[in-house]
Amino acid sequence: MAAIPVSNIIGAPVSGFILDHVHWLALPSWRWLLVLEGLPAIVGGLVTWFLLPSRPAEARFLSAREKHWIVTAIAEEESRKIGERLSALRILAHPRVWHVASVSFAFQIGGYAFIFWMPQTVKSLSNLYSNTVVGVLVMIPYLAGLAAMILVSHSSDGRLERRYHAAIPLVVAGIVLILLGAVSSPLLSITLWSLAYMGIAGANAPLFALPGDMLGGAAAATGIALITSIGSLGGFVGPLLVGAVASGSGGIYRGLAIAGISFFMCAALVLRLPKNVRQASAGQTSSTVPATRSRSAITPCWTQRGRGFLLGIVPMRDRRRGGRSAQ
Repeated sequence: MAAIPVSNIIGAPVSGFILDHVHWLALPSWRWLLVLEGLPAIVGGLVTWFLLPSRPAEARFLSAREKHWIVTAIAEEESRKIGERLSALRILAHPRVWHVASVSFAFQIGGYAFIFWMPQTVKSLSNLYSNTVVGVLVMIPYLAGLAAMILVSHSSDGRLERRYHAAIPLVVAGIVLILLGAVSSPLLSITLWSLAYMGIAGANAPLFALPGDMLGGAAAATGIALITSIGSLGGFVGPLLVGAVASGSGGIYRGLAIAGISFFMCAALVLRLPKNVRQASAGQTSSTVPATRSRSAITPCWTQRGRGFLLGIVPMRDRRRGGRSAQ
């Protein structure tokens, strides 16, 4: 998840520079922006195809013992999720899947509105700002968001808790987006944008952990695809809605307030989820699945030989003993 703010930390100033200075072959800079920033994605896709292992058993930097331990841990976690006992069609009709899809939809409304409209709003703060300056200023909220994402994710995994770790940052982001209309100072504006993205990025990892917490087996692909698709619709609705409001008498800040309200809705939907999404979805109770074994964390895990760094699913009982691979 940290790749999201990191890509913007790098991409924002680079994009501003391209828009100001790249006019090669008589083509407008915005066309070069699409070409030059599309090339790394193509290269990354090819590198991923050839170098990224599909499963732990194919990871060359793991020993045989480490591979066995990770495969066993994943299988144990998968056995407690819905999906193993449900077909793909029943997953599509599962109310918990649609609940999480609604969370994703509300989150993406505000998230995409933030990403699309922040550069334009920052540029409007001063006629003296070039695209390069705007790119540097826009980088600041993403730096703050990266720190918030790491801290909130670490706390969420350490406390085996998702709902409040997502809802509280979402409420903060919603409040800040509403307050943006009350400031005109560039310093205060960038500060508020930074607080807003800290809320968005902080909620990101706990929210995206929800589908993996409750879905397992072959049907997991169906449920996650549905959740992602509904969320993507929010990514279409958000910028469109903010733009429609901004074009009226309310201006851009009223549109951003609408995006803030979507974060309040998302927080409310998250808090309506059961405390343990996986057990509730699978129809299990805490008496059948101990709390210390019912959650997994996406947490850094050093390999036994120290030759690689793996982001693996580590049962929390093992993470409390140091988060390292079994010896």
